[in-house]
Amino acid sequence: MKLNLLLLPFLLGNLVLAADAQTALPSLHTLKSGDIASISSNFEKHVLTVTLTNGTVYAYNHEDWDMEEDYPLSPKLQDAINSVKITFTRVEVPPQFPGGDSAWEDYMREFCARHKDDLPKKEPVEVRLTFIVHLKGELRNFQVVSNTGKSKMADLAIQALKEGPSWICATQNHYKVVSYRAQLVRLTR
Repeated sequence: MKLNLLLLPFLLGNLVLAADAQTALPSLHTLKSGDIASISSNFEKHVLTVTLTNGTVYAYNHEDWDMEEDYPLSPKLQDAINSVKITFTRVEVPPQFPGGDSAWEDYMREFCARHKDDLPKKEPVEVRLTFIVHLKGELRNFQVVSNTGKSKMADLAIQALKEGPSWICATQNHYKVVSYRAQLVRLTR
């Protein structure tokens, strides 16, 4: 991770940055509400700065707090995250399966071979899904848009995505961003 140059003036105090020593930066969800004196957020840089009552200051870059809402958070932290969190619907470079379309097709062939007993014998099933790709490639919030098979096939399509590798997140203005993705999942014997 890079040192955030905007925070260099604070280095003389008790500032802990999200640098190479990740052990020094506690996860947001581990901070107790009573220990937090203040929280500030920088929307443009997607940085949350947490000042504790003992004077320690933690600076969290977007990758450090992405997915933190999966954990119970103090209302202060939840409000701060909500004030800077964006899920893009359009991006310059969309999220993608690692290795591109051909790697996706190879992965789906292998997945379908492992699950051939669950697939219909006649024709392939196509399930169109939307989901969110987070900064480290985690997939969340699956929605079935269309399904040419039974509901069990939609569950199998979601399982294929969940069991696959982490995706490459989208970028906007050269920054990694959280974004939606629509994906056609073709299930065939």
